[in-house]
Amino acid sequence: MSRGRLDLSRSISEIIPLEDVAKGIEKLANHEGDPIRILVKP
Repeated sequence: MSRGRLDLSRSISEIIPLEDVAKGIEKLANHEGDPIRILVKP
């Protein structure tokens, strides 16, 4: 990935702030918006 050979950007559904982690977990558990991967930004 660091060499640019692997692009994971299409597998990231959303980037959320740290304070919204609980909401992100709910989205994954309830399959809201068909999530693949939610990243947490500190």
